[in-house]
Amino acid sequence: MRRGRATRPRNKAGPAAFERTADQSAYFESSMSLASQLAGPLAEARNDIARLQAAARARGLELPTPPEEPHPATCCGRGCFPCMYTYYFEAMEKWRVEAGKHLAGA
Repeated sequence: MRRGRATRPRNKAGPAAFERTADQSAYFESSMSLASQLAGPLAEARNDIARLQAAARARGLELPTPPEEPHPATCCGRGCFPCMYTYYFEAMEKWRVEAGKHLAGA
């Protein structure tokens, strides 16, 4: 019996088992492209939520609950229209208007 460091079992399938098919590669690249396109608008939405909620807290107000940001894994990345992110950004715009009304009414 050999003593010393324990070794992990080796992958018997070899590196070929982890190679992507052409369809998987195209899907991965399109979803990465979409993710990079959405990075700015999603960051803007997160910043708006934080800014408006901070303004409401400073005035002792409670804003409606902002829409929940979709999890990136739920998007197929194929550029569907309407995309789930289309619905999210529409809901965010409605939330911004409602939050503005709450803050203006104070």
